[in-house]
Amino acid sequence: NDCPIYSLLELIGKKRVMMVFRSVHGGNHTFTQIKDKSEKSVQLTHGKTQQLIDVGYISKEVLSVQPVKIHYSLTPEGKKLGVLINNLAQFAAETSKNGKDFISKHMC
Repeated sequence: NDCPIYSLLELIGKKRVMMVFRSVHGGNHTFTQIKDKSEKSVQLTHGKTQQLIDVGYISKEVLSVQPVKIHYSLTPEGKKLGVLINNLAQFAAETSKNGKDFISKHMC
C-alpha cells in the first residue's frame, strides 16, 4: 500500500515490532537487552530490529568487534514516533472500556 499512514500503522501494529521499539525507546540498548525485553528468539528479535532499522526508526552502532558489542538507539524519527505511540497509548487508555489497567497489561 502506498499510504504512509497505513504502512506505519501496519508496521507498529505488529506486536513484536512494537516490543522491540519500546525496549529501545528508553535509550541505547544492546541486542541481548532487546531480546530479553521482547522475550523472543534471537532470529525473531533480529528480524524485527532490522525492520525498524530499515525504515529509519532505530540506528545500530558497532562499538567493538571482539567481543562484538552493538548498541541500538532511536533515530530522530524514532523519537518522534515514540511521542506518537505514547499519545496513542494515552488515548487508548482514556477511551478503553477497561481503562489504563487493560492498556498497561496489554501494551507491548
